This record gives sequence, C-alpha cells and structure tokens, in this order.
Amino acid sequence: MLQNLGCCLDPEKLVSVFPHPLCPDIQVAVIFDACHMMKLVRNCLREYQTITIPGTGNVKWQHIQYLHEKQVSEGLRLGNKLSAAHINFKTQKMKVKLAVQVLSSSCASALEYLRTCGLQQFADTFATECFLRRLDQLFDCLNCRSLYGKGPGISPPLLSRMLLDKCSFWQTPRTSC
Repeated sequence: MLQNLGCCLDPEKLVSVFPHPLCPDIQVAVIFDACHMMKLVRNCLREYQTITIPGTGNVKWQHIQYLHEKQVSEGLRLGNKLSAAHINFKTQKMKVKLAVQVLSSSCASALEYLRTCGLQQFADTFATECFLRRLDQLFDCLNCRSLYGKGPGISPPLLSRMLLDKCSFWQTPRTSC
C-alpha cells in the first residue's frame, strides 16, 4: 500500500511522505504506530531468537528467558515486571503491555546487573541490554495518550519544538548504549 502512495521504506531510497490526495501542496508523513511496532519487534525476537546488531553483538530472546528463570528460582524480581505471561505470550500476543515490559530499560538493567555479577549465562547480554534500552527510549519518545500530555504517566505528543530535547538519544552512536 505504501508503494501505491509513492513511499519507499528501503533505507537506501527512503521516501516517507506523499502528497495529500485532495491538496497536493500538503505532504502526508507515514508514521508507524509505536504500540504495534513494539509487539512486532518482540514477536520477531521470539520467532528468530537472535537479532544481530552490527558493531554491537547479538540480541537474544534466550537472555529474556534466562532473566525470567533466574527471578523465579530466586523468588524475587530485579526491578522489572517480567512474568511467565511475558515469556509465553502466544495466547496474549495482542497485549502491548507485555511487549513493552519485555523491551524495557528495567529488563536491560536487570540483565546488566546479572552480567556484572559475573553469572556465566548472562556474560554476553550487552547487545540485548543496549537493544532493550534503545527500544524503551524510542517507545517513550513516540508514545502519547493525549494532545496535551498532562498528568502522571501521560506523555505529550512529539512536537517539532521538543524533538531534540525528548529524543536526544537518536544522536548517540549506534554502537553505544
């Protein structure tokens, strides 16, 4: 459908706008829904088990599973909401909350803590930590519930005047966390 509108998502030939059908002077931008994108990323990681990030390493679903298993065996959580429902989400794959809580900074911090403690099964979690943190930042930047974004837990929409302040993480090199 995007190609029919004149858009192309190939990074080499990226075109993310098309003319409004009734007012050709106005450009319409293609923006994907952050909630659905988080579910797609989580589903992709679960399905393929490993995503390679050039210059950083391999992001592994197994790290999320290990984190859950460690928390269950210890009988406590390391500041995240990870549960069996997050690991075995097939019957609840439409719940955004489950995807966002897996792809979160709190899970990244828990993995980092276990890696720095020297636990062998968490020795190679650095790429997963970076990936989770980056997605958490991206989701926080793009997700909003209200035009005005006032109140606890309600983010304002991303406006051009706030872009650099709210999304400064986009300017950091991809190889850094």
